[in-house]
This record gives sequence, C-alpha cells and structure tokens, in this order.
Amino acid sequence: MKRLVYADEEDKIYPINIRNIEEQEYYLKDIKKDIAYYKKIYGKIENKFDINGKLPEEATKELIKFIKKLK
Repeated sequence: MKRLVYADEEDKIYPINIRNIEEQEYYLKDIKKDIAYYKKIYGKIENKFDINGKLPEEATKELIKFIKKLK
C-alpha cells in the first residue's frame, strides 16, 4: 500500500497518503471490488489476443492473422 496512487483521465497522478489502518482497509476493500468487477467482465471475452513480449510489427501481423481466422 506504499505506492497507492490514483490517476485521472489525463493520467495526472494523485498520490494517496494513508494515515491509519482504517484508511488502508478502505482502499484495499475498494481495490478488491475493482479487481472482482473487471475479472468478471474480462472473463466474458471470448476472443483474446496476447501481445506481451512482441514487437509492434510482429504483433500487428499476428493480430491480422487472428482476425482473419475469426471471419
């Protein structure tokens, strides 16, 4: 919890200074709710494409092949 920050739509960073255990529990609960929500949403996605570790050109070529297979 030492690196907790929030960012707005323009990626402006707002550090969060946690002063006590109650605040830490509040933020941790909020983060866990977000994780559960997005896990549920992203779990419904059927067509996933992973670009981790690929160069842009390689990822683009593989993505085009992936999309063609879906048609």
